[in-house]
Amino acid sequence: HTRGMIPELFNADSLRGASPMAMVAVNATAMDARWQFPFSPEKTEDQKFYCADGSTPDVQMMMLRRPQYVAHGEDWDAVALFYKGKDDAPSRTCLVAILPTGNARDFVATLTAEKYAEITSALQQFTRRRIVLGLPRFELRTETKSWKSILQACGLRRLFSPQADFRGFMNRPLYVSDVCQNCYVKVDEQGTTAAAATSAQVVVW
Repeated sequence: HTRGMIPELFNADSLRGASPMAMVAVNATAMDARWQFPFSPEKTEDQKFYCADGSTPDVQMMMLRRPQYVAHGEDWDAVALFYKGKDDAPSRTCLVAILPTGNARDFVATLTAEKYAEITSALQQFTRRRIVLGLPRFELRTETKSWKSILQACGLRRLFSPQADFRGFMNRPLYVSDVCQNCYVKVDEQGTTAAAATSAQVVVW
């Protein structure tokens, strides 16, 4: 149910292991959202994009001149780009674009959930200001990635151990062997299309 944006999350070979597979639980979501104020394709132009590694490739930069919700912090500038809602009414859903004022890698290393909440809170408190916005047109697809070690670091250790309690599914002892995710996002002049799929592979102990 990702409208073809994620054709495969895993293959049969990845499910063959030492322990018998009991089930695979998959959650999938997809979105196709149009900008409340779309970019004009005629104004998209080649511009240099300054990457964290120091390179400056030419990218297709979408340009928009109009009032936007913007905010500024100690090491960042941010803008909220809203999507259309039902019947073309304004939506509360938006893309938050963040531009670090310093080194991008240093900024990402300090981007915690609390800092992101600070950025979105600042955007909610600011009124619109007329700006000239340049946003790269891009398309990103991740490879299927395991989140097991990340979830364990967050404290979800019992889930991946014989102490996991799945008695509601079957009488034999079960545990999660891995959690994997695959994501896709495309941003262009008209809006954003995106999808994500996450799987939990449950095996017999």
